[in-house]
Amino acid sequence: MLYSSPLARCIQTSQPLAKKLKKKIRVDSRLRELSFGDWEGKTAPELMKDKNPHFMSWIRGRYKTPKHGESLERLLKRTHAFLKSVLRRHQGKTVAVVTNGGPIRAMLMKALKLPIRASWSFRIDTASTTRLEFFSCHNQCVHLNVSVSS
Repeated sequence: MLYSSPLARCIQTSQPLAKKLKKKIRVDSRLRELSFGDWEGKTAPELMKDKNPHFMSWIRGRYKTPKHGESLERLLKRTHAFLKSVLRRHQGKTVAVVTNGGPIRAMLMKALKLPIRASWSFRIDTASTTRLEFFSCHNQCVHLNVSVSS
C-alpha cells in the first residue's frame, strides 16, 4: 500500500513509486505538514532576526502555536490516528508513506514512545527515507533520514 500527503510535491514524489510497485496512491489529509500559520515560508534565521516571541519560545522547546497555525499536539493527534488506522488495516504488511518532516517526526515519537520535546532531535531532510517497523511487543527505527540519492 502507498499513502501520500495531499501536498503536490508529495503526490509527485509518490508517482514513480506507485508505478514501480503497481499500486494506487491513497492521499490522506492526516499526512499534511504542520501548518506554521504566519511563520509559513519564513526561515528560522528570519524569525530569529525578527525576535518573534512565539518563535523564540518554540525553539526553546515551549511549543507555542504559531498565529493562524496548528498546534504540535494537533499534528501528533492526526498523525497518530493515521498510524493507528494503517497498522490496524495493514497488519504485518509493508506500507510506504510519502509525507513531510513534521508527520515523520510525529510517527517517530509514537513508534519510539518519545516525549514531544524530542521532536526536533531528529533531522529529516527533503527526499530522505525513514523506515519504522512495528511489532506486538516493540517498535524499531530501522533507518532514519537516509538520502535516496545515496
